[in-house]
Amino acid sequence: MIATTPNLFQVRVKDTYGSPYAYAIGYTPLADRKDFVPDSMKEREEQFTRINRFKPGIRIDKEKRLWPDFLFNGGGYVSFFVSGKVLADIRSAGIEILDATEFPIECIQGRSRLKLEDAPRYYVLEALPELYPDWNKMGVPTSDDGKPLLPLPKPSPPKPFLYRNDTWTGRDLVSDARITHWLFCNQTFIALAVSRGWTNVEFEPVGSFRINKDTEQVMPPNGP
Repeated sequence: MIATTPNLFQVRVKDTYGSPYAYAIGYTPLADRKDFVPDSMKEREEQFTRINRFKPGIRIDKEKRLWPDFLFNGGGYVSFFVSGKVLADIRSAGIEILDATEFPIECIQGRSRLKLEDAPRYYVLEALPELYPDWNKMGVPTSDDGKPLLPLPKPSPPKPFLYRNDTWTGRDLVSDARITHWLFCNQTFIALAVSRGWTNVEFEPVGSFRINKDTEQVMPPNGP
């Protein structure tokens, strides 16, 4: 059976449990660049930063021993950062992005086998917004302008979460139209990840797009 729509996958960071790869426990925005903090949360974020006396940048947990290409973020408003290697590979392959915002590592919290001098440069990667939730297929009532009526029915968010399949152009890397650092890709992007050996990343098929049942989900090498 051949897929009638190009295969679409969500870009995700692998589970950090039992992994040797470093992960972020949060970040503090820098004044001279995007902060990715929703407007409704900016005042609270500023208060939290002042109370804890956080310095700008990414805070890394001490427990791990290897720097990954995809750095999980457990606190804050972005789910992961990508290494400079990933960004360079994407650009060399001619894959279009919306933006890349660098965040320096501020500290490793505690004694660790990780070394700051060995850390790659990390970025928040944004892609062009092409994916719109299909609220109708998920059974979510909407207003006249197509926005979901709150509160959403349970389970919330709906499972599986479905996107409209008439707005994606087939571009290699795209985002949820609501949040441009929620990334989705096609098999061309996955093939790049495999060939370049990106670490600590996985790709989850998106439910509203048909997947060729004869093609297994391709995962890049993630072992140390």
